Amino acid sequence: MKLLILVYDAVFEDEVMEALEDEGGLGYTQWRRVLGRGERAEPRLDSGVWPGFNNTLLIAAEKEKAASLAQRLKGLRESGRIAGLSLYVLNAEQML
Repeated sequence: MKLLILVYDAVFEDEVMEALEDEGGLGYTQWRRVLGRGERAEPRLDSGVWPGFNNTLLIAAEKEKAASLAQRLKGLRESGRIAGLSLYVLNAEQML
């Protein structure tokens, strides 16, 4: 089992949700209006100087589905359809 933490620019909500549905409707927990700064992206601080904000999804998935979703998101980012996206994949030791 894998635990995915997906942080993305909120303007790409539709594309991200479509990717989840295409992977079989993976369940998730979502945080909206997440603020921060990354190494590869401009800050998203919902201010006049740094406009915009991110959303974050926490997704638990079997190893194969996690790999498939990661590959799809990577493809979307490389194609230029989604910018400002980071995905972290961790081992989930237990899920109740």
